[in-house]
Amino acid sequence: MNVRALQPVSKLPQVGTTIFTTMSKMAADFNAINLSQGFPDFEPPKALLDALRARLSGGHHQYPPMAGVLSFEKPSRTKSLGTTAPRSTLRPR
Repeated sequence: MNVRALQPVSKLPQVGTTIFTTMSKMAADFNAINLSQGFPDFEPPKALLDALRARLSGGHHQYPPMAGVLSFEKPSRTKSLGTTAPRSTLRPR
């Protein structure tokens, strides 16, 4: 059996150093927090974890629909347009 034939072929054989490696090194060099890959490496505040758990268990863990999330629309329209008119009545400026 040819063992080499079982090795997957890289789809990115010529990539070299990635942005993730570069940014992680820079964060370490400058003693900065690297937020690009799931860092930092310390526990977040309990209140934040509790709020996250509540939102995730409520089904709020997907990208929003293209048309927006209705519960955010009214406050957004009020703040940006000064109106609570339904979306169907609003026209681009």
